[in-house]
Amino acid sequence: MPPRNLMLETTNYCNASCVMCGHKDMKRTKGHMPMADFKKIIEDAKDCGVAWITLQGYGEPLLDKEIHGKIAFAKKQDMRVSFNTNASLLDSDCSRKLIESGLDEIFISMDAWSKENFEKIRAPLDYDTVTGNIEDLLSMKRSLGSDVPRVSMTYVIQDGNEAEVGDFVS
Repeated sequence: MPPRNLMLETTNYCNASCVMCGHKDMKRTKGHMPMADFKKIIEDAKDCGVAWITLQGYGEPLLDKEIHGKIAFAKKQDMRVSFNTNASLLDSDCSRKLIESGLDEIFISMDAWSKENFEKIRAPLDYDTVTGNIEDLLSMKRSLGSDVPRVSMTYVIQDGNEAEVGDFVS
């Protein structure tokens, strides 16, 4: 039986230096996957029976300037598309494009509830910018009457944020 899900890294650039991430130790050359390569991989994956693409790797997908077009292309191939993000670049324009592209699910990595812990764990990201971006995405979904993307929050329990899990879940 062929795989049903393919994880595909469209960029390995990241704008954060999260304490738990090994990105800072990565030795590979940094770059963005060209659209032509992405299309070929998606077409081949579809031919193999892949139904779900997760655009994820060592990078922040929203740093890929072609991410919205890549999502739209995969959706035209009848694939489910999701990705993880730190939401720092998820401004109103980006949110609208993600909704319009048909993105099925977005996983937002927070890893803290308080501003202080968030900015320690996810340096140099700004807590207020990230939380504002999330609120804007949810508001835009409502105003456009869209069910997608489904928004999921992720939280890696680690030293320094254990006491905030309950508040995060609430």
